[in-house]
Amino acid sequence: MSNPTRLLSQENKFGRISGNRPVDFNPKKVFHVFLTMDLSKPGDLQFNVLQPQGSPFKYKSDKELEAYALGAYEHGKSSPVQFLPNTQYDIVVSEQCWIILQLDPSIENWQFALGEFGCTTKSDTNDRNCYLRHVYPGQLGKPGDPVDRNGCQVLYFGVFRRGARDSNDANDLPSELFNFHTEFLQAALGARLPVIFDPDIKNDADNNFP
Repeated sequence: MSNPTRLLSQENKFGRISGNRPVDFNPKKVFHVFLTMDLSKPGDLQFNVLQPQGSPFKYKSDKELEAYALGAYEHGKSSPVQFLPNTQYDIVVSEQCWIILQLDPSIENWQFALGEFGCTTKSDTNDRNCYLRHVYPGQLGKPGDPVDRNGCQVLYFGVFRRGARDSNDANDLPSELFNFHTEFLQAALGARLPVIFDPDIKNDADNNFP
């Protein structure tokens, strides 16, 4: 992507991810992904998606998933995110799975935007993802609800299906276009700086799933 960061973007569509869970959603893996940036270049935010060691891991139950998501705040503190300058923006998936997205906890005053859905798609309707849930320190939000308080740095959602690969193009990996709605709190000024990050999450499967 040539321009992964968009400030106050007006060109993207913002499709809501449902809080419902399809009956045929049967994930096997969980990807825990950090979203970080290089702050050494003022005015030129360079984002990188980083997967912590041990990710993906096997999905066992909703209870364990919820406990892990709640514990992500501590995981981030105990395993500091390292900036890697050439990390790809894409998260490659090939089957139904969960994605836990965590903002780099070392970046001060960065959170998912209050009153927004932390993750949306660039389409009016969305049947490829499900069960968006924001995670606050010590508490889970309700599935499908927007961010309702300050301090949210973790969310998760299910990857339900993706499009098929174009058989005429060996390099074509169908992408799901996302917007991650974040903001920087500027307490001294009583202001918020919205920043929308829009990566693609690719599918390396040959056919649709499930």
